[in-house]
Amino acid sequence: MPHEYVPRMINLESQDYQIVRRVADHRGLGEKGFSAALRMIIREWQEFQLQDPSHMTADDIHKVLIDLGLIEQSLPA
Repeated sequence: MPHEYVPRMINLESQDYQIVRRVADHRGLGEKGFSAALRMIIREWQEFQLQDPSHMTADDIHKVLIDLGLIEQSLPA
């Protein structure tokens, strides 16, 4: 079954991007990995249907990254 793309306005704060960037850099994922991580976060976010779909908090992003196995419980230094 093909995935449906659901367009949605998603507002990530600067610190949210920094969290994902730091994880991508720490894991050596590069630009493509960074973009893939953001797409994975958005797909996961849509699946769980957060109460406020217009904004995802840093805690939400951190939890998704842990759930996806991209980071351990604590963020990389």
